[in-house]
Amino acid sequence: MLSRVAVIFVLGAIAPTAAAVESPTSGLRQVIVLSRHGVRGPYGLGTESPSEELLKQYVRNPNLDLPLSANAWGTSETEDPAEIVSPKLTKHGFHVVERMGEYFRDHLYQEFLNATCKETFAYADNNQRDNLTAIAFSSGLYPSCKDLVPITKETELLFEQGQNPTADCPVCSKAVYEGITGSSDTRFVLQEIHDEVAEVNALLQCCAPSVCNIINESDGDNASKSSATCDLFGIPSTWNGAFYLPWKDTLSNADYFSEWLLLQSLNNMTLPADLTFEKILSLAKIHETHMDLITNEVNSASFGATLLAHLTASFEQNILQRPLPVVKGAGPHILQRPDNRLLYYAAHDINLLYVRNLLRLEWYTKGWHPHQPVPGSMLVFELHASSNDQTTANTSESRILNSAVASNAHISWRAKESGNGGVDDENRFYVKLYFVAASPDQIRNGDQLSPENPPDRVQVIIPSCSEEVKLGDGATDVRCPFSTFKKLIGKTLNAQFDPGNLNCDGSRPSC
Repeated sequence: MLSRVAVIFVLGAIAPTAAAVESPTSGLRQVIVLSRHGVRGPYGLGTESPSEELLKQYVRNPNLDLPLSANAWGTSETEDPAEIVSPKLTKHGFHVVERMGEYFRDHLYQEFLNATCKETFAYADNNQRDNLTAIAFSSGLYPSCKDLVPITKETELLFEQGQNPTADCPVCSKAVYEGITGSSDTRFVLQEIHDEVAEVNALLQCCAPSVCNIINESDGDNASKSSATCDLFGIPSTWNGAFYLPWKDTLSNADYFSEWLLLQSLNNMTLPADLTFEKILSLAKIHETHMDLITNEVNSASFGATLLAHLTASFEQNILQRPLPVVKGAGPHILQRPDNRLLYYAAHDINLLYVRNLLRLEWYTKGWHPHQPVPGSMLVFELHASSNDQTTANTSESRILNSAVASNAHISWRAKESGNGGVDDENRFYVKLYFVAASPDQIRNGDQLSPENPPDRVQVIIPSCSEEVKLGDGATDVRCPFSTFKKLIGKTLNAQFDPGNLNCDGSRPSC
């Protein structure tokens, strides 16, 4: 189990200041966007890129076209027509994310974002698709801010998915996975998606005998008979142990092709014959089942903590309007200015699902499966300040939703070092959370987003924190007091939460 969070925030790039930067006393103070990257090309099965050999093994249907061309996908970086697609952000994916940035600027936060470029900041995982996703969103948000590029150096642990496990922060073991699946494989998980897997199997007309490990030891007639029995359901289960692929089996292979079809359709490419967009979206249930399995509670606790800690400390810095006093060390860094208005994290679907599990979030949006972090979708955290004569809520005016905050949850924020006003003023602040996603058709068509054609924006309740607040005249609002939010984060991470010293016994920051 995770015993404590380990993050060191380095503020060397921010010049310390004795006086707080002026900021509005009430209203919206900061928007933090945790976004999945936009539409990308497909991976291979256990490799960086797919291949003709791979498709020949699994796709026996001569009428099923799964393009391999990087030019067709829009991921090419050379003039070579033979370049194979790779999991990079596609040109169409860039365009769709840019559209979302435009919507934020022109409609969603039009007045709030009437600010200078320096009040916007972005972090991205150090790869092409996340980096370009941040650039696409920023270019839509602030077309004139050409120097607004994401920080990618030393962000690996901020966007940790499980590729760097440690003894204290392990990837879910086989024994624990068996406790989750109720078996030594995923046979019971497949019960929920059997029909969808059967449809993918029929579409592929899967598979070559080698996929099922059928060895040609007998005569030709028997070998031919064996070949006919090889399909997705006949693939043997083999323990693999990777954070993204615990088993190589029926589920993992069906997941691979259901996601391929989804990416191909969202990239506005030609759909396979006799396959509708709606059918492809329904088959994405396979991918969501796989994602739910690998972003389980164990993996979420091991690898989702750093991002949540960083996000919470960013809110705290905005409240105090001065850099936080911290112990220096290796990253991830907190580099945005105290007066930052919009902070953008370009991350992965796994990162959003880790946060979802740690905070016990749920959301439903048009055209998508429940709680699905689709390409370009985002969790949007808003920090608000009420005026000095207001409180965010009290016991006579509010009702805690699903309250289970432990009274002994302890969070230290170094009040003496932070300044006289920080902790007292903290009670004026509250957090609101939304999930924002374009619809399947909006992504496929690359639609311009507007009040007449908006993306889905649904409020997300934070259990053990969100309160229903009476505003008068019968109106209500749902708010999460920031002081409660901090306590919840400390309890969730099972840590004494202190942004001044989040080191874990001097070990590298990982969980």
